[in-house]
Order: sequence, then structure tokens, then C-alpha cells
Amino acid sequence: MNQANDWYGYLGMGLGMLLAIIVGVLLIVLIIQLFKNYQLKTKTAVEIARDEAYRKLSEQSLAVQEETSKKLGILEQKLAQMDTELKEVHRMIKEVE
Repeated sequence: MNQANDWYGYLGMGLGMLLAIIVGVLLIVLIIQLFKNYQLKTKTAVEIARDEAYRKLSEQSLAVQEETSKKLGILEQKLAQMDTELKEVHRMIKEVE
């Protein structure tokens, strides 16, 4: 009878150890998943901030491009006017000669 009690005692201890190992593994998996979830949320927030910065930079670049285009148009008009005036001056010089 003593051997049977010892056998059940060892079996109980083994099951207890197995249960402790299973609980430990589950806790480790849970902690890892929580960490990965936190990491993903943080990474997503960083990506959103980076995308917002790129969007602002793109808008600024577009505004500068539009302003440059307007100024270039004005310069083209002035250059055309100067060309016309220069041709007129050349014509007048030829008439005077």
C-alpha cells in the first residue's frame, strides 16, 4: 500500500510540475504577444507621424513650385517685352544710320 501511495504522490507531483510548466509557457507567450502588440502600436504611431511630415513637406514643396512657376511666367513676360523693345531700338538705330 505504501508503494501505491508513493506512486500517486509522484504522479501528483508530475502533474503539478506539468501544470506549472504549461502555465509558465502560456504566461511567456502572453507577455511576448502583449509586447509585440505594444511595439506594433508604437510603430504605427511613428509611421503616421512620418507620413504626416512627408505630407506637409509635399504641400510646402508644391506651394514653392507654384510660386516659382508664377514668377517664371512674369519673367517670361518681361523678357518678351524687353526683346520687343530691343528690336524697336535696333530698328530705330538702323533708320538713323
